[in-house]
Order: sequence, then structure tokens, then C-alpha cells
Amino acid sequence: MTIKSIKVKNLLSFDDFLMDDINDFNCIIGKNNVGKSNLLKLLRFFYNSLNGEKVISPELNSKYDSFGSITLTYDLTRIKSIVRSNTKSAYLKHIYNVFF
Repeated sequence: MTIKSIKVKNLLSFDDFLMDDINDFNCIIGKNNVGKSNLLKLLRFFYNSLNGEKVISPELNSKYDSFGSITLTYDLTRIKSIVRSNTKSAYLKHIYNVFF
């Protein structure tokens, strides 16, 4: 399962940020203070939140808006092909029913 796109609104140094068409292997480069580390902090926050860990919410970019969001879109085609190739496994049938 690979990340297809990342969208961040009003968090840390991001006002309205979209990174799409993400490949399997990526390198994040850029000048100082453009948000490379903040992007990684937000991804860590996102996944730690999913794992149920206690995390401190990232700061909002704007003091005028009380809401921020992180949206990740995934490409599930690889998982779908693996699950379809082995229909005898009860676990893989369950995965197929959950995702598709």
C-alpha cells in the first residue's frame, strides 16, 4: 500500500498544501525553512494517532482558523492483486471485504 497523495490544511507551516502523483520511492529536498521537517512531523503525527498513541496536536498555521487537517490517499492496487490471487485464505478474504 503506497501513499498516492498528501494534503495538509492549516497545520504548522502549511496553509493549503497538496503533494500528488507520489512514486514508490521519493526524496524530499528543498531550501531551508520550506517545510520538509514539518511534513515529516505531520506524517509521524498522523500514523502515531492511528496507532492510538498519545500525541500532541500540531500547531495551526493560522490563528484565525480553529481547524487543521491531514489527508492521505492510498493506492491499493497492489494489495487488491495479492488478495485476489489467494482466495483460499480466510484472512485475505477478510482484507478484501474490508478494503474493497
